Amino acid sequence: MKLVNKYKHIEELTTPMLNEFIEKIVVHEATGGRGKCIQRIDIYFNFIGQFVAPVKEEEIKQIEKARKEEKVKAKRKKERLEQISQSAKDRRQ
Repeated sequence: MKLVNKYKHIEELTTPMLNEFIEKIVVHEATGGRGKCIQRIDIYFNFIGQFVAPVKEEEIKQIEKARKEEKVKAKRKKERLEQISQSAKDRRQ
């Protein structure tokens, strides 16, 4: 409580203040691309643990759409690589 009271009436947020409140920040690998990149960032605060910000339903839909698109792209890429590999095998024979 002392820490919270210490910064009760701040006018500017500084790096030392953040360092006192934040235990760690975990940055996960980005997914998507070309304007649709999504990157999960977990913030763990001292005394309360991980903070999960509330997410709007529209944001959830956008995230789900981006994940589906990423899966489709990955599947297409895999299929193209398999086709190239098969073509290379056929040419050798």
